[in-house]
Amino acid sequence: MSYPNMSYCAAENTLNAINQLVDLIQEGEKDEAVKTRDKYEYYALKNIVHEAKLLSEITEDLLDKYAN
Repeated sequence: MSYPNMSYCAAENTLNAINQLVDLIQEGEKDEAVKTRDKYEYYALKNIVHEAKLLSEITEDLLDKYAN
């Protein structure tokens, strides 16, 4: 699998991408993709819900294991 980020900066770059997406959603920039069920953005947004929950769980586990 090909990844968009180098491993040493993946968390920082992903956080920036998440912040961008949050701003776009809050500004209504993704409304049309959801309304029309755009085959790329709509399904990407649906998949983000699942992946964000998983990311939250495994990140909390990692931080609990090593940072506390």
